[in-house]
Amino acid sequence: MPTTYLDSISSTGVFHSRGSIPLDKPTYVPRQIDHQLHQSILDGHFSYMFTARDMGKTSLRIRLSDQLQSEGVVCTFADMSALGTNIISPDQWYYTYLFQICRGLGLTSKLKSWWREDTGTTPVDRVIEFFQTVVLKEVPENIVVWIDEVEAVLNLDENFFNTDDFFAIIRSLYNARTDNPDLVRLNFVVMGISTPQELVKDQERSPFLIGKEFLLENISLEESEPLEAGLEYFEIDRRAFLQEVFYWTSGQPFLTQRICEAIVKGEDKIANNKEVVYAYTNELYLKKANTIESDPHLLAIQNKILRSQYNTKILGLYQELYNKQFVVYNPDDLTHRHMMLSGLVRVVSGHLAVNNNIYKTKFDLEWIGQQLKKFDRPFSADLNRWLSLNKSRSAALKGEVLRQALTWASDRDDLSPLEKRFLEFSRRVEKEEERKKRRILILMLILAGLLLILSVYAAIYALAQKEIADAQTIVALEEKDKAEEQTVIADGLRKTAEENLQKLAIAQEELEIALKEAERQRDFAEVARLEAERNRLEAEKLKILADQQRLIAEDQAEIARQQELEAIRLSRLSTAQSLAFKATLNYDDPQVNGLLAMQSFNFNSENGGSPYDAAIYEAVRNAKTMVDSSYKNNFKLDAELLSSFVFAEDNTLIAMTLGSDLVLYDMKSNKIIGQRKIKNKTSVPVNRSFLFPMAGLVLLGYEDGSLYLNKLGTDKLVTAPMVGHEGMIRAADISPDHQKVATGGRDNKLLLWNISAPEVPVQTFSLGGSIRSLEFTTDGNYIFTADESGMVMRNNVLTGTQDSLSTQAGKRALSLSLTPDNKILAVGYSNGLLELYDLTTLKLITPINNAGDIGIEHITVDKTSSMMAIANAAGTIKVYRLKNLNLQPITITDHKKKVQTLAFHEDGRIYALCRDNQMRFWETDVNKLAKDMCQQLNRNLSQEEWIREVGEDIPYVETCKPAQQ
Repeated sequence: MPTTYLDSISSTGVFHSRGSIPLDKPTYVPRQIDHQLHQSILDGHFSYMFTARDMGKTSLRIRLSDQLQSEGVVCTFADMSALGTNIISPDQWYYTYLFQICRGLGLTSKLKSWWREDTGTTPVDRVIEFFQTVVLKEVPENIVVWIDEVEAVLNLDENFFNTDDFFAIIRSLYNARTDNPDLVRLNFVVMGISTPQELVKDQERSPFLIGKEFLLENISLEESEPLEAGLEYFEIDRRAFLQEVFYWTSGQPFLTQRICEAIVKGEDKIANNKEVVYAYTNELYLKKANTIESDPHLLAIQNKILRSQYNTKILGLYQELYNKQFVVYNPDDLTHRHMMLSGLVRVVSGHLAVNNNIYKTKFDLEWIGQQLKKFDRPFSADLNRWLSLNKSRSAALKGEVLRQALTWASDRDDLSPLEKRFLEFSRRVEKEEERKKRRILILMLILAGLLLILSVYAAIYALAQKEIADAQTIVALEEKDKAEEQTVIADGLRKTAEENLQKLAIAQEELEIALKEAERQRDFAEVARLEAERNRLEAEKLKILADQQRLIAEDQAEIARQQELEAIRLSRLSTAQSLAFKATLNYDDPQVNGLLAMQSFNFNSENGGSPYDAAIYEAVRNAKTMVDSSYKNNFKLDAELLSSFVFAEDNTLIAMTLGSDLVLYDMKSNKIIGQRKIKNKTSVPVNRSFLFPMAGLVLLGYEDGSLYLNKLGTDKLVTAPMVGHEGMIRAADISPDHQKVATGGRDNKLLLWNISAPEVPVQTFSLGGSIRSLEFTTDGNYIFTADESGMVMRNNVLTGTQDSLSTQAGKRALSLSLTPDNKILAVGYSNGLLELYDLTTLKLITPINNAGDIGIEHITVDKTSSMMAIANAAGTIKVYRLKNLNLQPITITDHKKKVQTLAFHEDGRIYALCRDNQMRFWETDVNKLAKDMCQQLNRNLSQEEWIREVGEDIPYVETCKPAQQ
């Protein structure tokens, strides 16, 4: 019987879950970080990667070493865990370390003879000298030294071994590059499960301060295509199958490989993706019989947490995450870093989240409680109850229990942020309860004073008034932080009451004079009448005072109501962010993703949130792709490879192929409406082409440096060669009046040509490097350029002078763009820095570093000068709001392809031509996205889903009214 594909993979193991993935296995999944780390190494940067076990860092090292060696780079490897910890002396330890490195370089015999020569210097100095005098001399190629399992040095005896000295070797070799340029050929990559702060105590000697850190993340579903190779035998939708696997693993490399491996080896046929994946996941991990202690992978996570010096803080933070609280990831927080190193959590949209559903099942609330008991947390059960009741006041600690908890916590430094918040919340609730009791007592005293006033004379009344005033002062002071202003109506009524009191006081004074006069004249009838009048005035005063108290109470009630509304508003905005995050997770029903995204949008818009909130936008856009199976945001224009595109009038898009042919595309009908060949006068290939549709021109740049202008309406070149550049051009632009063309080339020249007579340039500017981007100002008087020397220049067409805006030494300026209102210039650099300049003052407005550490190759601004989009060398697109740069940008990565050309259309969409020859577009208006997606939803959240996902303390509403139509 012939061997089947299934027999083959059962024996050879296409999927691989035991150690690193060998080079011959097709299911290794390259991630974006592979490209980034590869480039960092080639650029000569010291790089380091600290991540959890079973994330694939060893497999990544093997793949990159193989790739680097094929590119002529020599790679060697040192496993720090293999050096041991019971070493007789530092001399022996460092020799063993170098021996591992030399084994990969073929220099072990050289090391043996060289090390025996006793120079009287320290082992650290000898290691540095060996690299400089032996390794660089014997190995002429570039060298990369991989140092793995670096955390093993923490197990060395501190009495004889200083780990700071070891890491200072790396920093010393990098610093010495200034005096010894040959050291640029020597590079190090450090990998392990630790943090820079743990490895190096003296931060001034730390190499990590001059290095680049790389975070190894889970595999994304978009990157998972190599995994499909292991499923080739099965007649299934392989992407749908992997989606079910990713529901449980979220792309954690080891878990994903293991589950796929088990299914492939155990199944002849897959009838139902969901049932099969669940059955194997349950058998391997989910069922109760599979304890954490019985599984090496899960046990390693538990041990990493429990053995960490931050164990209780990690457990508290995880308890918070598990209860769906929102925690922003802070890479400088060592609790966050250690939690990431355990592998239990990952970063999603800048926030910590439980890594996957398998971990969430095994490391549940019961597990958290069991672990906290080991560390004597006396109020952990109360804290869990507080969380389960959505942080209700009724669950706060009170009285003696609270005092005991505060005393216990006062001298501890291992409290988690959640425990601190719970204790502070309980303390605040109790304090507010005490304030309420004091207010009731004060009001009772006031009432007693008022009753006393009815039976005493003016002196006693004045004393009571003072007590009332004092009591009112206490109330006012306690309410000062809650009530800053009174309503206009209340102010008017209070003013009237005060005026009446003044009039009443005058009447009382006059009455007292009349009463004394009547008593002197012994007019007893008049005395009786006047005493009755005095009693009436006293009663009227008491009524006015009571009215004043009522007005104050009404004011306070209104302020409290407004404060409550504001608290609800802020709470809804926080809930909107939480729901936006949840909308990015995998649910069995995509409608849930859509409903959560829409409810996030509703809460945000109804409660004054920013209409440009990046998290809300990404949630709505991502959910739309899940809900609307027919949604497409890409189209292909031509079979031949395209080089660029522009928008013309009447919703026409014009694209140019690498062969300089034009393709006309109608964006309304989504059809190609014309194709046009351009005949070349020369056999030299076209290197770059530029479209100027408003002027009806095409500029062709040939590899020999010659240029030709062509009319869009013809198929022939209509000019003689434009001669002036000594190399290929890389950038071009046309003046606003369509009379001149500016070109920038690799020869560091900016040339200006008259379109009417373009044979020779009419103006020449010299720049510091190869020109990558250029653009005319709207008045045509200036041309801004960005070049590879890092310079950004303003070139004056009228005077021939130049002004330098910026010089980023060693960083290439790759792209620039002017806003149509001519107010701002944006510049992108090779290190990912984005700078914005004020064009009136030529001063830097702000540098933006969150563009990433990969070069910014494209920048474009919309016609309203309100939005700016950038695309970096890895293909990531970010959209900024120029009127509010404090807002997080919208990030677009779903295309996973490098961008050739980027532009805004007048409808507000962003269009990109990608390396796979596909045109893609993205809607930037979240209101349009939300309205469109609402029509795709065929139901609302159920009451149970609302309580589970939104919260039982928030009243239920229909998320999407059109869902009911």
